[in-house]
Amino acid sequence: MPTDHGRGRRLWIQLLRVGLAAGRGSRGGRLRFVALVLASMALVTTAHAAVVAASAYAGRDHRDQARGPILAKSNGKNAAFRWAESTDAVGGKQHWVIYLEPMSASAEPPPGLPRWPAPGEAFLSPGLLKAGNGAHIRQRYGRVVGEIAKDGLASPGERLVYTRPLTAPEGKNAKALWYTGSGFGHPWGIGEATDPSPLPQVILAIAALVGMPALALLVVAARCGSAARDRRNQLLMALGAGWPHRALVTTGESAAASALGTVLGTVAVLPMLATDVPLPITGYVLSAADLREKSALLAVSALLSFAVAVFLVVALNRAGSVAQSTSPRRFRERVPRLRLVLFGVAVATVVVSQYFGGRTGLFLFVAGTLGVWATLPSVGARASQWLGAKMAGLGNRRGNPGLLVGGRWTGAHPGVIVRVATAMIISLGLIGQLQVWNSRLGEPARDARATQARIGDQVLIVESRDITPGRWRDFTSALPPQANAITLNMSGGDKRSVTLISPCATFQRFQTPCPSKALPVPSSSKNPQIRELLSWYGGENMSVQDGNHPAGKRSGPETIAIITGDHVDALYRTGVERAAYTTLNTPSISRLGDDWALGAEDRASLGHWLLLFGIAGMTLLILAAIVSAAAEFLRFGPALAPLTALTDNPGIYGRIAFWHLTVPMAMSTVIAAVITVWHSLFFISVIQEGEVSWNAMGGSVVGGILFALATGVLGGWAARRTSREWRPTAD
Repeated sequence: MPTDHGRGRRLWIQLLRVGLAAGRGSRGGRLRFVALVLASMALVTTAHAAVVAASAYAGRDHRDQARGPILAKSNGKNAAFRWAESTDAVGGKQHWVIYLEPMSASAEPPPGLPRWPAPGEAFLSPGLLKAGNGAHIRQRYGRVVGEIAKDGLASPGERLVYTRPLTAPEGKNAKALWYTGSGFGHPWGIGEATDPSPLPQVILAIAALVGMPALALLVVAARCGSAARDRRNQLLMALGAGWPHRALVTTGESAAASALGTVLGTVAVLPMLATDVPLPITGYVLSAADLREKSALLAVSALLSFAVAVFLVVALNRAGSVAQSTSPRRFRERVPRLRLVLFGVAVATVVVSQYFGGRTGLFLFVAGTLGVWATLPSVGARASQWLGAKMAGLGNRRGNPGLLVGGRWTGAHPGVIVRVATAMIISLGLIGQLQVWNSRLGEPARDARATQARIGDQVLIVESRDITPGRWRDFTSALPPQANAITLNMSGGDKRSVTLISPCATFQRFQTPCPSKALPVPSSSKNPQIRELLSWYGGENMSVQDGNHPAGKRSGPETIAIITGDHVDALYRTGVERAAYTTLNTPSISRLGDDWALGAEDRASLGHWLLLFGIAGMTLLILAAIVSAAAEFLRFGPALAPLTALTDNPGIYGRIAFWHLTVPMAMSTVIAAVITVWHSLFFISVIQEGEVSWNAMGGSVVGGILFALATGVLGGWAARRTSREWRPTAD
């Protein structure tokens, strides 16, 4: 005789089979299956993206510690090498230049180098060699004798240089610039390891820009064909089935699709375990070795994603309380009041976030933003419900059947607007935030870019220490023929004055008078290079003086302007940099305004990451919109088909679809645009940077309205087509 335990186990299996069969046989079953597959893929991809980010940070931190110098004791007895660092740029992107000078024959070189570079030699990373190919990077730092191996790089694409000067560091300022080290293995922070974005912020960006749209797609997929499943749940309740039994049926209906989507999403990540993969837009190269270290987390994230997908589908597949009543049911969807309360809480959180600094304020702002995006569709649905009642009343008074039926349908089914409009609403929010973030340039950065657009490399700034008379002669002799060296002698603190020192022939070449004693340079100088120097260094306090470089007379870094009046190319700058790197002590070479321009470029790089995540999220939202619209067509068409018995006017379906779909969706788009503009302006007031692009916002609103029109047209066409095939049945 079978035990109760055996009967219970068979019942569980039977309920799972019922759910599986129901998923295959219900109307729109194939659409829901595909939607759940896509949603599960999106969910597991989001989880895998978080694991990939964690693996990249862990690998980067490990290698940064392995290559960081351990400072020698103050007495220098255990010193094995000397170390100095500087920065350079290729294509508007900074990279680090590390100077090495071994002090012991037995000293081990840093990770990634097979040996210490000899005087005048350099090892470059593969990423820098590739990026600087057009900038003659191989001729910049000396003789390139090899590439830095992966174990010495924060990521496979990192840009880094190890070089050794032709002459050993010397002079009174050598100790201020050079460190003495006894070995490697201490966190130091060079190259990509100086990235200011901590891992929690990256995870938060992934969750907000990709995870949120993935959940939106899952919600839309879970509610595809919800009317039929709600009726099935009510039948199960009438037969005595409890919540666990109904959950098993729903699990059987969704598990196969969720499992398939999870497997496909995981398979898409597997190539990253075998080879280094460059990410689009950002150009960042992911390390396969780092990801292999976290392969167990990939498996865990896949299982958790599958469990979360099934759980959310079960939780969203609720049965109405009216199923317990035997009275006729008046079908009317209701927007829960709790969602409207949560919308108010989310708005308040965004407002309050400005009073908290640092990560707390950022967390509150992002949490409030997610809450606004999550609950805003419900606000649009409640507004659509109110609008539907008004449209129905107006249609009744004016005898307009399209307005009457469309209004009644909208008032009775506000959840449709929640599902169809969610994609457009969150898309507007994403577009607004990405646009504002990428507009955070700042006035100095704009001025720097304008200067560089006008003169390019015609003015280069070289900074170095201990420029002895011998080094000065070697440096100026190695410069390209068209280059002119002018020393910038700065003094005076905040109200500094700058004196340009060079032979009179140089100033005359640039249309600048050369008096016997220092006199101010007129701000109306006819020479564009001198005018740019005035704007960035001297203002009204710049003067010129006939003379030679005052070599070795200052204790701090010395600044030299390399000026040419000719149109130059990359080879010219390479010549200037090669002259500096081979003759001066750890020089730094830059263009006017590079501190601001490169800082803006670093910020733009962060914007590229947000753009990558944002495009992924937008893609998911577009899929959600398509799935939601298709699901509504499956319900809208058959529901209106009986009108065939009441009218022979086929245009009635298009008018009903216009009032039921197009008008509420367009209204939701406008509401979302108003909220997005407020949110963007608030964000700008908090960070004191950025601007709203009214063209981008206007284009997005127009796009949303066009999508609403297309949805209404297709909905009317689907209903009209279904009405031709409809026949009365005894149901």
